[in-house]
Amino acid sequence: MLTDSQRAALTARLRRTAPPISSIPRRSPALQDLPLSYGQEQLWFIDQLAPGESTYTIAGAVRMTGVLDRAALGAALDALVARHEALRTRLITVDGAPVQVVDPAAPVELAFVDQRHVAADEVEEAWRGAAQKETARPFELERGPLFRALLQQLADEHHVLLITVHHTVFDGSSFPVLLAELSESYSGAVAGTAVQQAELPIQFADFAVWERDRLQGETLRELTEYWSENLQGAPVLQLPTDRPRPLVQTYQGTTESRDLGDKVLTRLTALGRDEGATLFMTLMAAYHVLLHRYSGQDDIVVGTVSANRSRPELQPVIGYLINTLPVRVDLSGDPTFREVLERTKTATLGAFGHQDLPFAKIVEAAKAPRDPSRSPVFQVGFMLSDDQKRDLRPGGMTWASEELPAEAAKFDLLVSAVESGGRLGLNLSYATALYDAATAQRLLGHFETLLDGLLAEPDARISQLPIMTEAELHQELVTWNSDKADFPDWNLHQAFEAKVAAHPDVMAVELDGEGLTYAQLDARANQVARRLRELGVGPEALVGVSMQRTVRRIVGLMGILKAGGGYVPLDPEYPADRLAFMVEDAKMTVVLTDEASASAVPTDDVTVLDLDRSWNDLTALDDSPLEALASPSDVAYVIYTSGSTGRPKGVVVEHRNAVNFCYAEIEFWPLGPGDRILQFASLNFDVSVLDIFGALLSGSTLVLGSTQTLLSPPRLADLIRGEGITFMCLPPAVLNLLAEEQFPSLRVVIAGGEAFSSELVRNWARPGMRFINGYGPTETTVGSTMARCQDDGIDPPPIGLPLTNYTAYVLDKHLNPVPVGVAGELHIGGASVTRGYLGRPELTAERFVTDPFSEVPDARMYKTGDLARRLPDGNLQYLGRLDHQVKIRGLRVELGEIEAVLAAHPSVAQAIIIVGEDQAGQKNLIGYARTNPDAPAVTVGDLRGHLGEALPAFMVPAHLVILDTFPLNANGKVDRAALPAPDGPGDSGDYVAPRTILETVLADIVSDILKLPRVGIEDNFFEMGGNSLQAMQVITRLRKDLGVDTDVTAIFLAPTPARLAATLVAKHGLEDAPLDELDDLDALEETAGPATPNTAATAPGSDTIVPLSERTDGDPLFLIHAVGGTVYPYFGLMQELQDRYRVLGVQAEGLRAGSEPRQDLREMADAYTEAVRQAQPSGPYRLAGWSMGGLLALQIARRLEQSGAEVALVGLLDTPFSADDVSGVGEQAFAAQFVLDGARALGPDAGELPDPQTTPVAEQLRWFGEKLTGGSGDTEEVQEDINRRFQVFKAHITLIGGHRPEPVAAPVVVVSAEESPDLSALWTALLGTDTHTVRVPGDHYTFLRTPGVQLAAKALRAADKA
Repeated sequence: MLTDSQRAALTARLRRTAPPISSIPRRSPALQDLPLSYGQEQLWFIDQLAPGESTYTIAGAVRMTGVLDRAALGAALDALVARHEALRTRLITVDGAPVQVVDPAAPVELAFVDQRHVAADEVEEAWRGAAQKETARPFELERGPLFRALLQQLADEHHVLLITVHHTVFDGSSFPVLLAELSESYSGAVAGTAVQQAELPIQFADFAVWERDRLQGETLRELTEYWSENLQGAPVLQLPTDRPRPLVQTYQGTTESRDLGDKVLTRLTALGRDEGATLFMTLMAAYHVLLHRYSGQDDIVVGTVSANRSRPELQPVIGYLINTLPVRVDLSGDPTFREVLERTKTATLGAFGHQDLPFAKIVEAAKAPRDPSRSPVFQVGFMLSDDQKRDLRPGGMTWASEELPAEAAKFDLLVSAVESGGRLGLNLSYATALYDAATAQRLLGHFETLLDGLLAEPDARISQLPIMTEAELHQELVTWNSDKADFPDWNLHQAFEAKVAAHPDVMAVELDGEGLTYAQLDARANQVARRLRELGVGPEALVGVSMQRTVRRIVGLMGILKAGGGYVPLDPEYPADRLAFMVEDAKMTVVLTDEASASAVPTDDVTVLDLDRSWNDLTALDDSPLEALASPSDVAYVIYTSGSTGRPKGVVVEHRNAVNFCYAEIEFWPLGPGDRILQFASLNFDVSVLDIFGALLSGSTLVLGSTQTLLSPPRLADLIRGEGITFMCLPPAVLNLLAEEQFPSLRVVIAGGEAFSSELVRNWARPGMRFINGYGPTETTVGSTMARCQDDGIDPPPIGLPLTNYTAYVLDKHLNPVPVGVAGELHIGGASVTRGYLGRPELTAERFVTDPFSEVPDARMYKTGDLARRLPDGNLQYLGRLDHQVKIRGLRVELGEIEAVLAAHPSVAQAIIIVGEDQAGQKNLIGYARTNPDAPAVTVGDLRGHLGEALPAFMVPAHLVILDTFPLNANGKVDRAALPAPDGPGDSGDYVAPRTILETVLADIVSDILKLPRVGIEDNFFEMGGNSLQAMQVITRLRKDLGVDTDVTAIFLAPTPARLAATLVAKHGLEDAPLDELDDLDALEETAGPATPNTAATAPGSDTIVPLSERTDGDPLFLIHAVGGTVYPYFGLMQELQDRYRVLGVQAEGLRAGSEPRQDLREMADAYTEAVRQAQPSGPYRLAGWSMGGLLALQIARRLEQSGAEVALVGLLDTPFSADDVSGVGEQAFAAQFVLDGARALGPDAGELPDPQTTPVAEQLRWFGEKLTGGSGDTEEVQEDINRRFQVFKAHITLIGGHRPEPVAAPVVVVSAEESPDLSALWTALLGTDTHTVRVPGDHYTFLRTPGVQLAAKALRAADKA
């Protein structure tokens, strides 16, 4: 909020060219229903949606020292409330709309608490605790009062007065007014003299009336145009959080504070003065810079508050006058701070120049995507507040006021700067659902560091301004990168030879029980090396290796290294053109192969050495040691990785890089003689270096397996157990397949190659075994960081700290270190940063950059392209690829977050999310789930419901594909390119084309509504994804296009175009003809006229009782509608029960044109009972209903029993035990709930809901109608249906409100959703201990889908004893 001086400066500037301002008039005495101000209306609606919360409670305290006259204080409070209407105002509902009611003046209830019995050293805590309890007590806007006073006596001459007010009638600027007038009135009451106060020019209600009248026509248009243009395309601020964001915003919060002292205030004021800016603007500019550095975003919107008291008649008024304003600043181009300040000044003046548009209207103008998990338009705020502390001396006392800290957080973060006593303080209010106190304190510290930096260098680029303290920088750059050691300056083969000398008789490598000792492997490698040297292999020469997983391949690798060359894996399974490219790109002249792989080797211009064919000749050569030719800086191997150009790129790894890595990881575990290491990774994948050389440089035994064994999970498990493997590194995809196996000898398991969730950690958390998350790109030699994973639920699991002689930095795009918790690009430095890309100097220079933090000359670091952040303990957390970030509806989405939620489903073993595009080029999320074979079967609907419970709608994938296995590439990673494309509904191979004119029209209607490329005549509407709302749209099209007046039950009974066509011919008299009789479609179009509704033949189900199943025999089962009035929700239940029952629906009146919904519950139950008797003249009767339908089923059963009929079954399907009285709920709240229920049926494609706080009822319903029509052009008729359904919905909620169920004699089964409250005890107490109760999976809206619907049907059958 602006200070008085800042406010005056801004308004003076804005008034220079403004016309004279007329005063706000008093309202007409004849006006009975006083409107709410726009701001009040917004808070009122929030209270309607979440009553009983103290989010918008304002509290202040006045310490009173001296002899207090309580009677005089009471009189002063009475005078205050009598003078200000706002303090005796309530907000009630009249005809569904909120209005203000100003009550007559009455004595104020002054509550009293005596704290004098509390010890002196505890009394401060005691009164503050009582104050906190009082402020947590919610207000009831309709009952009032909305102003409370509590007096606490701490000592004989020491009191504290607590003032608590609801924000709808009070704001921060009202408190000084209240305090001044209360003090003046108290002084007068003590002295016994009447205080003569000038009459208030207006009251708050006058302002509300004026505001409504003023915001019309040209004024409203100009303001709306400004904010619409200003906020067009404004992004959502993506700040790092300590915890995932809740689906629905919670307002629990607390505050952290920091005193910046007097020098900062003085210097900031001077800097602002030099630039023609206020202190508010200067701090706002700095706050934008801080948020920019935290988020990496260049376009940031911050909310602030306007006191809205520039008019003189508003200054003495108590009321909710403030307005919230967005301030949008462009920080692109890395400007200097002075430039940011100028941009902020312009943005601030523009915002305050258009402050008369209430925030609710600003939200409408912005058309920002609505997300219930965060506030609209902006999520962070900044205010510069006047010091609310006042020292007064009324009636011989000393009063000292203070504002009490808020326990609610209206935004994610709200920084309030306060000038007090020449010092500047910062208060940070934050949402505790998102942030920890330590994070809040860090942010305040970074703000202080930033302010110091910009004051020292205001002309510095904002990328160069400091935000981290020296201690934090030292921690990031030094402490967490301090693991150093002096490893031998050797080549790989020299390090191997040291182990040969130490352990000559230890088995070095084995396959199927046969192998070579260290001495034997060394001798064979020497022989191969001699032959290779004869072929010209030496330092920097690259030799291809195209061989199977054999002992001889290990001999060949070591022979290449001993010859002085470097090896290049050539997978014999690769396409020939890829292998030929690699041979040419690496300028190979020699390729090692074996009999099984020789045919795959490109033979042009290369010498092929087949180790199988040449083995006898090779083993006859001299096996003594060779003189080392290669130096540690020469190439050891080249691994080709995927390239963005479509051609692979080779990463050149030097001996010293590989030796450092091997010694670092050998030391980390440690590894040594006795360990048996599995060689799983493909030679094309650099994890093979860990397997092979981790073993051979440590004296361990390398255990090989055939490709057939390694790619068969059962055989692989047998190999690990049978060979006594102690150490292995496998991809998460493979580890998932082995999670149920037991491996007694394993002591270290590394999951490497790709990210995974905490679920994998949980599955591998075993006593005596370390489960490691290993991370590292090929460009930094296999593995750069390691973390021992704990089953602590952290998702994703940390990737740890750097290995010895590695460094890891999290940096922004300007290579600045970022604070703990802030995401940045991970950069890896140290001794194992490789040479770069073979023959690609430009790409090498782009990705391998100078390390500015290293003391080693010419040190480089690798830009990984991976997003990561530091945890408070220094561990790194991988957040995904920078190029895997996508935006859905303007919101940045991390695919890994969705993968983690999907993988958390108990029936899902592994999950992958990718981005695809639809035919319109729109980005869509596609989810793949690999099922857990030991878990219950799962459907797409189950997974969609699971995701919807944990993620906002925009993050639920548009397509979900369930697979038994994921395709793997040769490296054991999931082959994303081989994942099957999602099948669109209606694209099955069983497509049957339309045969008649009517079938053609119906298939076209359905394909248009479901947005499918084609629909066959045997395709089931519901199995293609159709829902009740889309079924209603089909009915509307039938009425408009064909003149058929029917209802949605027709789609139940005939869900395919073929069956629906037959129904329309048989029961509605439509004429049909084969397609081959249609000669000229164009001529037919010219003669076609508008359809006339055919009401002569009424569709089945047009009355109260509608058939849901086709069978005409079987026991009738009546399913009574829920609050929406339709019987669509029972479609799945009908399918499960139609083999046993003739399923009939009881639908509500008011759904069809010309009918009205019932308004009385008793009349409704009587009518339904009669309708049931007409459909089934005698018992036994069977009744069931979902939600409200269950309460109606009980009412019908009681009436049938009272008439002497037998009732065999009553089913209560997730039925509430009682219904709330909604007599005080307004039309807008009804509409919001109605639209929300409808959006749940539409699913994630519904998009962003209209703002329920600001959108009128008609607009909410119109939005819903537009979502239903999907551009089909039937908006008007659909809207009529929507309006009728809303009236039914509203009538039913009202008539059932306050109803309490009564017992029946019939057998009752209570089926409830597992995610709904368990009311079994209440129902059993009412209906008797024989009541059957069962809980089924799902929530109130999903339990009648698979698998819950099958269990519900089973429960109904079991309870039916007749």
